[in-house]
Amino acid sequence: MVTPQNVEAFLAAHKSLNYAWQFQEQFSGSGRLSLEAHKQGLCVLFPIDLRYGWDINNAKHRSLVDLVRNTLHPLAKWSAPDCSQWSSISNLNNQEKVQAERKRQEGMLEWLHQDNAIQSKNGRGYFNENGL
Repeated sequence: MVTPQNVEAFLAAHKSLNYAWQFQEQFSGSGRLSLEAHKQGLCVLFPIDLRYGWDINNAKHRSLVDLVRNTLHPLAKWSAPDCSQWSSISNLNNQEKVQAERKRQEGMLEWLHQDNAIQSKNGRGYFNENGL
């Protein structure tokens, strides 16, 4: 399992192998999409999710994900960030708490937008599950 603590060792071991990395899943939850992509024969990078130690709300972790993207150049990235604070159902919750959580997520969402833009600029793809 690749974590923020060992990602640099992973990069050192893999950057010279000249793999054409085809897919990486961010905010992966169970990682089942990554597993299925691997079963279908795609060259899949490790999934990125809190359950594997990755906190995309943490700027240092985002910088490490940027390093992976800039070093291994995944062809396509799938992102499924938590949308619970942005859905219409959140209007039923305490609005101070909703606004505080939205504010906490702003850095991550700005980073995701930039990550998508970099993928696009370099002729690579990105998918956002909830349309952010």
